[in-house]
Amino acid sequence: MPPVEAQDRDQLNRIPEDVKDKLLRFSRAAVAVTTMRGKSYLQIGFRCMGIAGSIMDQDMLESYFGMRVASVDEVEILRHMEEGIYHEEDHQG
Repeated sequence: MPPVEAQDRDQLNRIPEDVKDKLLRFSRAAVAVTTMRGKSYLQIGFRCMGIAGSIMDQDMLESYFGMRVASVDEVEILRHMEEGIYHEEDHQG
């Protein structure tokens, strides 16, 4: 564990810059997790691309973030478009 730093008495009402940064990062992470909870994460093309950086840990997304994870191969998306296997109204923007 890193050593605990003490503040001078006249600085008790002042938050050190490194602590401000850590509090801000923690707050942003909390907002991100809350925003993501209940949403879905969709991986497209994971079978074809094989890029390690694009592969998300599904257990983390499901258990920690509370997200539903789905994976779709882009070949299937193209096949559905070519064969008309989708609801047209779902794709109207």
